[in-house]
Amino acid sequence: MGGIHNLPVLEADVLEGHIFAFEYRDAKWSWEPPAAVRLRVDRKAVAEAGGFRTPYKAQYLRAEPSSGIQPRQEYVYKVLLDTAIKEQMATEKAFLGKDSQLEQVEVGQAMNRKAVQAQVVAAQLCSLFAEKLPIDFENKPMVITPYLFMGTAGVSAIIEQFLPGLFQKYIGNEMVEEAEGDGRSEFREAALALAHYSYEYSKGKLIITDLQGVGNLLTDIEVSTDELIGEDGSM
Repeated sequence: MGGIHNLPVLEADVLEGHIFAFEYRDAKWSWEPPAAVRLRVDRKAVAEAGGFRTPYKAQYLRAEPSSGIQPRQEYVYKVLLDTAIKEQMATEKAFLGKDSQLEQVEVGQAMNRKAVQAQVVAAQLCSLFAEKLPIDFENKPMVITPYLFMGTAGVSAIIEQFLPGLFQKYIGNEMVEEAEGDGRSEFREAALALAHYSYEYSKGKLIITDLQGVGNLLTDIEVSTDELIGEDGSM
């Protein structure tokens, strides 16, 4: 991809901190206790920045057994863009009519937390949806598990499995199919059905959008809800 050398670089290639997993257990959603980790992150981004984050390849040097991390597996370390954080703050001010009471670094942390929560909820719905598909349906959609990383000085990021291969968008934020040659692929049909299933299953309270990834593995998913304001008072 062009322009990779123009992307921001990390200030350090070895980071220490804690990762947090968001899970559904005992019929309720909750954050699991933090697990200490030490990881090496490439200073050069592996792809062009998206609308919100820049991805860097990462490898775990040390992780507590409770983290569930696989040391030999490749991961990506996704850093929020300053422009995305500032845009979020400006949007909240426009809709809520007041400045955020949080510092920019805290807004970034909140955005990462919500992104992890949204993708984990999407993963749960996707798992339920996959059970409805025919047994012989190949490449059932699967949403990969993200983790929240919290380091020193308020540093936060999202860490998840690295997906090698061609990254494709199947459905955009506006629930419009992205063009892909002539006609629809079977998997694209499944992606559309997954979005519809999430709306029906939640009784209209939410819908999974922005379905994208490599092959049948999906990531960077958005979840739109019927409520504008969250429990923390932010959008």
